[in-house]
Amino acid sequence: MGMLTLDKRRLQLRLAKREQRLRQRKDGLVPCQVVVPKALAASLREVAKRPDLTEQLRAWLTLEAIEVAAWPQLSLLCWGRHDQWISGADALATYERNWRFVAQDMLTAAEENLIRGLVERHGKGAFNG
Repeated sequence: MGMLTLDKRRLQLRLAKREQRLRQRKDGLVPCQVVVPKALAASLREVAKRPDLTEQLRAWLTLEAIEVAAWPQLSLLCWGRHDQWISGADALATYERNWRFVAQDMLTAAEENLIRGLVERHGKGAFNG
């Protein structure tokens, strides 16, 4: 293979990669690099091939990483914090510690479901509020 052919191929690959990144950006996809043990990385690469990975990851993260502003009562309880996200365990502890301040009649169905899920996952089925 001549040098000109290699340069053409590199250019083709570079342009194809650029187009792929543009398509992904348009679809709202961004790369997310995490550092994990080598064995776990291999299994993650395999799982990433599954088409339902995004939905399963979203379901898992729903109770692991809580966006404070998305939940009205939690947002009020976290008025003095500047965190945009808190862990699920921390969210449950915040609800439990401050339950007397929660306007229970103002809880949305979604926030009630969140609390139930947090209790099941992080509270071992018991709410101490």
